[in-house]
Amino acid sequence: MESKPHVIRTLRIPSTLDLGLQKLAQERNSSVNALAENALTRFFEFDRHEDELDYTSIPRALLVKAFDYLSDDEVRDLGLRSDSVSMIEFVLLYHQEADLYAILNAYQMRAKYTGAFKFHHSSEGRYHTILLNHNMGVKWSVFFEASLREVFHKLLGIELKTEPSANFVIGRFTLDSRC
Repeated sequence: MESKPHVIRTLRIPSTLDLGLQKLAQERNSSVNALAENALTRFFEFDRHEDELDYTSIPRALLVKAFDYLSDDEVRDLGLRSDSVSMIEFVLLYHQEADLYAILNAYQMRAKYTGAFKFHHSSEGRYHTILLNHNMGVKWSVFFEASLREVFHKLLGIELKTEPSANFVIGRFTLDSRC
């Protein structure tokens, strides 16, 4: 595996934070440096735009329960009107353009840093498959399906063929030369 160039930085932190980091590193069989690098990477790649995107953290169980009180149409509408808008803003904020790479990267980052779903993309030539695995039930599949279809339609003009199930959504499309 090829090593990336590194820069040595010295940071001043409170001793109580250092003790906590040492304990956590030991528990995770890691190093304080690795923990700090992961935290700074997350901040740079994702958290620094939290205010601009108006994100907040809410426990998963609360979100799942809240969706139980909504009809499928209301959940679909939330996916279309809020989540797809949020994803489009996310794509444009991070990449300043909306191409397939930017969209796939945005979904990968969201999966990595929010834990809302696991993301997988595969392709064979022009044929692409996307999998969002969320393990939060049918209503969340309705939500993610609506959002995913809207993002691809609005940003790339692609009509995604989707297959929702209880805990995941599969999206398939054929890429033409304009994307």
